[in-house]
Amino acid sequence: SERELYINIINQSADRLMKTINDIVEISQIQAGQMKLFITETNISRLAIELFNRFKPDAEIKGLSLILKNTLTDIDCNIKTDYNKLNSVLASLINNAIKFTKEGSIEFGILTNTDYMEFSIKDTGIGIPEAKRKTIFEKFMQADVSKIRQFEGTGLGLSIAKAYVEMLGGEIWVESEERKGSTFNFTIPYNSELKGEKTF
Repeated sequence: SERELYINIINQSADRLMKTINDIVEISQIQAGQMKLFITETNISRLAIELFNRFKPDAEIKGLSLILKNTLTDIDCNIKTDYNKLNSVLASLINNAIKFTKEGSIEFGILTNTDYMEFSIKDTGIGIPEAKRKTIFEKFMQADVSKIRQFEGTGLGLSIAKAYVEMLGGEIWVESEERKGSTFNFTIPYNSELKGEKTF
């Protein structure tokens, strides 16, 4: 049992190290203008179900409810976007919501407007202090910046998410209240004329 405990610690540390390396590589490519978009036909409803199934066990381990609210029809669920970038943004936001929520629920919502599709990740977690909301998307910034942080992370995830959303032609913002939770919203156009490959 002691050996298994140490093996789990090693595996978790290796996963965190790999995530950190990947984040640093991604933010470096973005800053150097070497990040490419690959625009393809993407089924948003299918992507949402994949993410829901992926993160549902993580939520259940913490006793949280993961709720998917998808208002898309079979007709408007297909858009032209970069599947991997969109998947990365949503995965990062859902993972953060689970990490910073001790009890309650995470709600993953999708709706459409005239010119864009809107996504929201709402949690009942610790929330973000008002003074930190304007800087939360800056590199290496976290809501908890005390010397002994309660939560691990590099502070790059939201910076990468913001960069990807803007590359896709959208915008991202947060609404939050301390000890009551946060809602991260972002939009992307679904009638984009972008096709093929584009470098930023």
